Amino acid sequence: MIKIEVDRINEYDENCTSLVDIKILMSHIFKQLDSFLLFISDKRKEILNLYINQIEDDFDKILKKESNEYNFFKDYEKDIELNLLHSYPEFLKKMRFMLEFSFNLKEYKINSYEEKTEIKTFDRFKGVKIPLYTYLFALTKIVPKEEAIELYKEFLEKDVKNHQGRQPSMENVDGMLKMYKE
Repeated sequence: MIKIEVDRINEYDENCTSLVDIKILMSHIFKQLDSFLLFISDKRKEILNLYINQIEDDFDKILKKESNEYNFFKDYEKDIELNLLHSYPEFLKKMRFMLEFSFNLKEYKINSYEEKTEIKTFDRFKGVKIPLYTYLFALTKIVPKEEAIELYKEFLEKDVKNHQGRQPSMENVDGMLKMYKE
């Protein structure tokens, strides 16, 4: 049995950084919204375009305060495998700007050819959570709040069920280790 000792963290270190593949994080966020929009299309097709327009308006309001310093991964969104979002190219472009803003990328020396970039942990957190909050808040502007919550809960339940069939990653690692030992 392995015993791990954990120290309590009593204060926030605003300079804490981590090495992150921004493109992979962005890709997950694009795919997450794409999946949710497909779900909305199945459940409430009549609100889909209204919902996308609302998210785009909310992005515009946030980005209007910013200069045009966000274009680190130009056209990156075109390379992501998506089902529904590619039908909205202008929305995708704004979404990329929003993600670049949320990750605070203008503060870092971004080289689009390098796989990983060292960013502050708080910027990583914001990069993931601000867009998610924006999507969900936009939905409450289209349908009543209770309905928005129920729709999202139903989506999450469906999403979790879809992922339950996957092997846990540690089992995959163990299998790979066995394969290399042989």
